[in-house]
Amino acid sequence: MGAFFTNFQVYRKDGTQAADLIKHILAAIKEEAASSGFLETKGSAGCERCVLVVSSKGGRWITVYDQATEDQDEEKISALAKTLSKKLIEFVVSVLVHDSDILHVDLFNDGQRVNVYRSLPQGYPGETAATTIDGWAELLPNTDSLKTAFNHRTMFAEATLDRIAQVVGFDQRCVSQGFNYATAEGDRLDGLQIKKLQFRNAGPPKPKLRGEIVSFRNDSEPDALVQLTANIKNDGGPCTGLQVEISSIAISSGQLKYVAAKITDANDTTPLAFSNMVPQGGGAVQLLRAKLPDYKFETELRLRVTASVAKVGGGPLQITVFALPFPAKSMCTILMPLKEHDKPEPRPPQVTQVHF
Repeated sequence: MGAFFTNFQVYRKDGTQAADLIKHILAAIKEEAASSGFLETKGSAGCERCVLVVSSKGGRWITVYDQATEDQDEEKISALAKTLSKKLIEFVVSVLVHDSDILHVDLFNDGQRVNVYRSLPQGYPGETAATTIDGWAELLPNTDSLKTAFNHRTMFAEATLDRIAQVVGFDQRCVSQGFNYATAEGDRLDGLQIKKLQFRNAGPPKPKLRGEIVSFRNDSEPDALVQLTANIKNDGGPCTGLQVEISSIAISSGQLKYVAAKITDANDTTPLAFSNMVPQGGGAVQLLRAKLPDYKFETELRLRVTASVAKVGGGPLQITVFALPFPAKSMCTILMPLKEHDKPEPRPPQVTQVHF
C-alpha cells in the first residue's frame, strides 16, 4: 500500500526570525480554526483537530501538519494554504501525496494560488501537469533546476517530491510525511522544534447572560431610571454578530419613556454599541430590537440596559440576546424587574437561561 499524506510549507524570508514567524503561524491557525467552528482546548480530552507547527534549526521553511487535511480534501487544503499566505504575507506551499502515485505541489502567495503542479507516475496515461514555474522566480535564483524536477517522472511520488525538496530547500524529513505518520511513530520528529494546537468542534454559538446589578434610582418618582448590567459569555462556537431584543407589556402601556442598551468589551473601554432601540411590531407586547452586525463574539462582553420609568410598577422587561447567524438555536434571556422597592438600592435580577 502506498503513502497518503499532506503538509504545508511556510517560507521564511531573510531577516525574519523563525520564532516570530511561528508565532504568527499559530495565531493564523487559531483564527482559521475559530472561523471553522473550532475552539482551542488544552489537553487531549475532547480534541477533534490537532495541528503541529514544526521547524528545524536554521531552516528556510516552517512545516505545518494539520490533522483535518489528512482526508486529502483538496478544498480544505486550498483553504488553509490561502489563509496562511494571506495572513502571514508569505509564500506557502501545499503538498499532497496520494497512494505514492500522485503528487500535488501548489504555491500560494497573498491568498492566491500562483502555481499548480500535478504529477502522475511513470507509465500512467496522461501528462504530468503544466511545467511552468510561474511564481517560483521570487523564491529561487535559478528556476531551471525546478523545471527539471517538475518534468522528471518516476514510479513513486515521494521520489519526485524529494527532487523538488532538494531544489526548493524544503526539509526533506518534514516534507515527506504528514500528520498521521508524524504522530504515529515517535521518532519521526526527533530533533525538531514542535508547537502543538488542539481544538474541539464548538458547534453553534451558545451565549450566556449573567445579571450583575439592577439599580432603582428614586423609584417612587416618575422618570426614575432603572439600570441593569449583565455579562454575556459565549460557551459555544463563533458567531458573526449579536442581536438584542427587549419585550414587555410595559413598553406599549406607557410605563416606560425610553429604553437604551449598550454593549462594551470586558474592559469597558470600547463601546460596540447601539443605544437606539427600534420598535418592532404591535400588539400588547411591543418589541424593541437592536443589532450589532459583523462582530465576532469570542470574549466576554458587558450589556447595560437603562430604562426611564414614567409609571412605576409592572414589568418585567424580557431581554434576549441572539448570536447570529443562528438566532433560533443560540439565545439566552434575562428578566429585568421594574417593580417599586422600599429602598433605592441594587437588587439582583431574575435570570432565566435557555438550555441547549
